[in-house]
Amino acid sequence: MTGSLFDYSVAGFGGIFCLVWAAGLAISSKGQASRTAVAFVSISGIRLTWEAYFLSGLYISHPRAYLICLPLMYLIGPLIMAYYDRLSGRTWSVFEYLHLSFPVLAAIPLLWLPYDQSLKELISQIYAAERTTDGWLLVGWVLGPKILILAYSLWIPLRRSAEGARALNSLSSELKPFAHTLLLYVWLMILADIAGYIWSIPILFRGSVWSHSLAAIMVYWFSRHQPSAMLEFSEAIQRVRYARSKLAGLDVEQIVIRLNALMSEESYYADEDLRLPGLAEALDISPHQLSELMNSHLDISFAEFVNRHRVQAACQLLEQEADRSVLSIALSVGFNSKSSFNRAFRQITGLTPGQFRQNKLSG
Repeated sequence: MTGSLFDYSVAGFGGIFCLVWAAGLAISSKGQASRTAVAFVSISGIRLTWEAYFLSGLYISHPRAYLICLPLMYLIGPLIMAYYDRLSGRTWSVFEYLHLSFPVLAAIPLLWLPYDQSLKELISQIYAAERTTDGWLLVGWVLGPKILILAYSLWIPLRRSAEGARALNSLSSELKPFAHTLLLYVWLMILADIAGYIWSIPILFRGSVWSHSLAAIMVYWFSRHQPSAMLEFSEAIQRVRYARSKLAGLDVEQIVIRLNALMSEESYYADEDLRLPGLAEALDISPHQLSELMNSHLDISFAEFVNRHRVQAACQLLEQEADRSVLSIALSVGFNSKSSFNRAFRQITGLTPGQFRQNKLSG
């Protein structure tokens, strides 16, 4: 099946629109949330360009190129969740980055793709009424990203005691109708797309491509007319999260001041046995409260927070005590080995301790 000129023109326009939008975001925006938005909009643009490539019939001459881009589409669902978490001020744990492994898993079938002639025949079954077993497997592979988007967009509002749903409902009267309409629109668009593939109803998956392009333009238009929309949504998430926060009733600002004083004035970082419970006890709060404070207000983990203070102190000693050994300095600021010191120092400064000292001495 190939689409009409209208089909692939709409898809191609939507794809180019998203890619140009992503380039503009990359130039003008900063921060983790913005970088995640750039990735999401870019892959949406690639997805629409990919659909235009198929609808134009170019896959007939270059069928392999059509499927090579498919694993990238598996990033869209996880990036939606990543963007939500960046807006909420939440940092992902190492385990949560496994969400981004879907494209790697989705790329495995590329190893078993047949030669071009039989590949053309296989791709032609995607929209056919009758399919072989391989044809159904290919349809499942193509539907994977769409199912992931649907799953993530349903899961995000409901996880953590429906935090996302409550944040949506707390938006202003101007923003709430648009957010609800967009979410419902996306769900209906994906369901129509999935139904179109499964039951071979061309108007449904073609309509989904048009809808995707329209949704991208709608979101862009709304972001230009309501530039504070994402900030308002971010604040709504924070309000909902704070309402059930372990920090409720605490003077967070004063705790942060006391925390910095313990590290900078009393050198708590120099204790190599310093642990979260011990530091929390010194602040007269619970370990859970200190962990939440660091993650939600300082955007840093306990280990990174302590290591930054240790490395900062080490930098001063490396510069002031030129004859003192690196190991002696490492132990004095709280590291228990030279290797752990070198690793943390390089991660934070981009240099080894020796390179840092040499730069200071030669400068």
